[in-house]
Amino acid sequence: SNISAEDKAKFGQYCQKPTGRIWFARCVEAQRGRAERVEEDCFFAIVQALAIALYECNEADDWRTASTLMNMCFTYYYSTTNQSGQVHKLYLYNFVKDQPIWQSLRFWNAAFINSIHIDKQSRDGYEVVRRDGAQHTGHMTMGQLNTFISNMKSFDLSREMIREFVRKQCEFLHLPSDQRKMLLQAVDKKPL
Repeated sequence: SNISAEDKAKFGQYCQKPTGRIWFARCVEAQRGRAERVEEDCFFAIVQALAIALYECNEADDWRTASTLMNMCFTYYYSTTNQSGQVHKLYLYNFVKDQPIWQSLRFWNAAFINSIHIDKQSRDGYEVVRRDGAQHTGHMTMGQLNTFISNMKSFDLSREMIREFVRKQCEFLHLPSDQRKMLLQAVDKKPL
């Protein structure tokens, strides 16, 4: 069901503080392992709360929390059946595409760097040193960049903005021209 105006205002006040935004992101993320499919009324309550939290993340330049919330946008969904009986999954991202934060290259750059940092931390703790470590890291980076390209396309961002993001990351990571070319081709590729 819909969140009352009073509860929205109270939640908005919580989300104006870093601890409130982090708490919300952690709560949503904690449910991830339990159920990614949610009932329609719960789904739209999450959409409303997510819109408030993303707005406040953008206002506060809280890219890390927004990055976590972005990942949740591609996790949670509800199922709907069309007139011909086909079941479709509608994800959170379908309903928060208009959030201003997605239009910020600063967000995307920070989210990507955060993603690399998290990946590196998880591998440092669990991965035995490998001879092909640099190659493995390169594959992981390319995979992450392709995921970000896909996410940016899902939010209907302009081709120019996505290409600018790719150019910046390629420059920052000193990627060779063949990888840069592959990534730019992925930007131009039409979705299935």
